[in-house]
Amino acid sequence: MNPFSEAKGDTMDAFLFRFEMLVKAHNWPEDKKFVALSNLLTGESLKVLQTLSVEQQTYACLKQALLKKFLCTAADYNVKFRSAVPTNTEDADAFISRLETVFDKWLELSNIKKGDFEGLRDLILRNQIYASLHKELVMFFKERSPISVKEVRN
Repeated sequence: MNPFSEAKGDTMDAFLFRFEMLVKAHNWPEDKKFVALSNLLTGESLKVLQTLSVEQQTYACLKQALLKKFLCTAADYNVKFRSAVPTNTEDADAFISRLETVFDKWLELSNIKKGDFEGLRDLILRNQIYASLHKELVMFFKERSPISVKEVRN
């Protein structure tokens, strides 16, 4: 597998997806995943690795730090979904496919399972609440990490 290269058009989420396919195919243990991924990082992604403390040097911590750095969090996918417009080279089918992928990733990172209408309803309501409030109040809520509209109310 080639190292991660933003300059060559890699996206971190796609890169990690390919990496995890490789891990699965080779049935690597958890401790080998961290070392293997570390060896594939360059540039900005390598800087993320260098910021991890000794305790954080696990695959799970590195993956989370990389996803956060390269804007692959639930909040980032929400923004990508809501601001998506077709590119000049996309036909309707390609745009819809991209939109579905971004939406599904947003739900996955928000821990919403497919078919969970109540979870989806709650996620959309929380996002609309946050979009309607002053930034300071939104920050207050997000620091407390409410996982439901009920928790936002309280």
